[in-house]
Amino acid sequence: MSNLVCAQELFAANAADIAVLTGLHWREMYGNCDGYSPDFNGVVESEKRGGVAYFTLRTPEGKLAGHACFMVYRNPFYGKLVAMDVFYYILPEFRGSFGMCKLLRFAGTTMRSQGIDQVVVSHQEGNDLSPLLRRAGYAKSGEMYFYEG
Repeated sequence: MSNLVCAQELFAANAADIAVLTGLHWREMYGNCDGYSPDFNGVVESEKRGGVAYFTLRTPEGKLAGHACFMVYRNPFYGKLVAMDVFYYILPEFRGSFGMCKLLRFAGTTMRSQGIDQVVVSHQEGNDLSPLLRRAGYAKSGEMYFYEG
């Protein structure tokens, strides 16, 4: 499994595969498709303006094994470019291979080399991925809260 290959690719060029993987990811997390209504056209439009960074993890034969997508924006207060994860996912049959660590490290390194100052990755409570994220080179910087009112 260590022969999985990371690359930065265009979201627009991978829409069919992305639809399959994000659907699997959603069902794995929530058990159904309730609330799943991605706006891929909006992502493609944002990508055209430089607002999306999309990374893939593929087998040597080219099969998509995993992917990660980030929204890129300039923080108006700090004046820095920030990339915030939208999703990252690896198919179950490729887990345990350090593929996701490889992908997230590649994404972080690539975006930093492209002038992005901060690369931010989160995970859901109850699904502690902090060991994986630390292994991939990310450090905890706080907590995230969602308004429920």
